[in-house]
Amino acid sequence: MAPNAPKPLVRRMFALFREGRVEAREHRLAVCSFVTWRTVRSTDELAEPDIYAVVSTLQYWKSCGEIEYRCRRIAEKIQEVTAT
Repeated sequence: MAPNAPKPLVRRMFALFREGRVEAREHRLAVCSFVTWRTVRSTDELAEPDIYAVVSTLQYWKSCGEIEYRCRRIAEKIQEVTAT
């Protein structure tokens, strides 16, 4: 994680992933990659603005009632792309 990222923000990101039922590491990374528009191979690569973007996006999806659906679809699509 970004060394200067506030710990509550990082905890919030992982809490939102749990709410979206994004339990597999590769699925979390797929969502992070989707939000940041770059390949993320480890959450350690995320800078503080990236983490804010992921949290904001997940919170928005949650407010729409679609967090689980969108996270699952992104993970499925990323896996399809990497499988081919």
